[in-house]
Amino acid sequence: MGSKYVFKIVVLGSEAVGKTSLINRYAEKKFTSEYHPTLGTNIIIKEVNLPDIQSQVKLMLWDIAGQRKWTEVRHLYYKGAQGALLAFDVTRPTTYNAISEWNKDLADFVGEVPKILIANKMDLVEDIKINETEGENMAKQINAFGFLMTSAKTGERVNDAFESLAKEIIRSS
Repeated sequence: MGSKYVFKIVVLGSEAVGKTSLINRYAEKKFTSEYHPTLGTNIIIKEVNLPDIQSQVKLMLWDIAGQRKWTEVRHLYYKGAQGALLAFDVTRPTTYNAISEWNKDLADFVGEVPKILIANKMDLVEDIKINETEGENMAKQINAFGFLMTSAKTGERVNDAFESLAKEIIRSS
């Protein structure tokens, strides 16, 4: 396999949007419906082969706490991030509205890095309040290279989210 990379990726968004669940689904292929707030940050490492671009990538996924009480310190965990996954919950418009704030926080402490916007919990079809067009508009607004609707519960498009972010980091470096 050709090139080898190591990337630090921060996973950002309001509390209970499914950041930890997205990471656990991607890295460990598991899902739990119990909610346990992240305390500060949690780091998971996932190694992935990307045969279409002949690369091996080690992703250090930094799960950043979304609770307000961490606002003053969470920027300390952003340092050195080469990419970001910003997530919101399609059933909770407040989490969608907070994306601009999360993006500003990221830009203030890291600058412009490749980022992807994720609309999580698409499996809750009856409760969806933010549609795909709104998600795409927000992605443009925050200068994200892409937008995906995902479900950490079913695993739908979760791998695509992380792997397209890794490819974009490689492409833009």
